Amino acid sequence: MPVENEKRRRACEEAAARKLAARAMTEYELRQFLRRKQFLPEETEPVIRMLLEYHYLDDRRYAMEFFEYAFRKRWSRVRTLGELRKRGVGPEVSEPAFLDYLDDHPAFSEREMARQEAETVLRMADLEPGDPVPDRIRGRVARRLAARGYSSGLIYDILRDLED
Repeated sequence: MPVENEKRRRACEEAAARKLAARAMTEYELRQFLRRKQFLPEETEPVIRMLLEYHYLDDRRYAMEFFEYAFRKRWSRVRTLGELRKRGVGPEVSEPAFLDYLDDHPAFSEREMARQEAETVLRMADLEPGDPVPDRIRGRVARRLAARGYSSGLIYDILRDLED
């Protein structure tokens, strides 16, 4: 029986290593993946502890990289933090990681990202700067910004800016 346990632990290690080689994951995501592969907690926990010890699993680093990804897509901070929460990264990790992100990116502006996203919608509608914006396009802008998680206050500000 001990030989069988060792084989299963190695199989668990290999499955985790293959998955992490394919893409970065949070501790929660890897634990869920291994559970779906039907590894038992007594097989997965030592593997996860080892991966944490060697920093192959690092939720804070994952959060920092995820901020880069999400803000390139012009997602709001709220949506980004929500997506991290779905991936098992709680506010005790994501909030300090966001502050670190701000230290590294002092020019970060959610308003500017929202404005750029609105301009993208206007370009797709073939509107030139200074053209009047029809109500249906304003609706498109509002829906697009809402889908990216921006607050209604910021969306209204952007829509007001479109009038000027």
